Amino acid sequence: MNSVPRVLIVEDSPDYSDLFSRILTSAGYEVDVVADPLAGLRKARAEAFDILLLDNNFATSVIPGLGVLAVLKNIPHLKILMLTASLDAKTKVEAKLLGADAFLTKPVDADMLLSVVAKLLNHPGRPLGSK
Repeated sequence: MNSVPRVLIVEDSPDYSDLFSRILTSAGYEVDVVADPLAGLRKARAEAFDILLLDNNFATSVIPGLGVLAVLKNIPHLKILMLTASLDAKTKVEAKLLGADAFLTKPVDADMLLSVVAKLLNHPGRPLGSK
């Protein structure tokens, strides 16, 4: 088994997906990015990932992040981190009920992202390549 944690980013904003990918890659994670939630569903089912960074609002899709979450919540060992620009209390409760492990509101601070991902993976402190 691969000892480097794998992260799948499902985010339709190229700016955010590039930013999250750079942050996580520089910390030593193996990162894959897809912009479409249906592609994210297929990839998460076909490959083994440790963490899913999942946007909730997709401008070009009829499936919201909560729909993806509802389908993927039963994948063993997959931790799901919801990301959105406006995570209201109702959405947060719904996401938690559907199985989200954590939430971050964009814009996301790099240290906060790394800290939450490390916590989800049960790694103390900052992960992997941290100094």
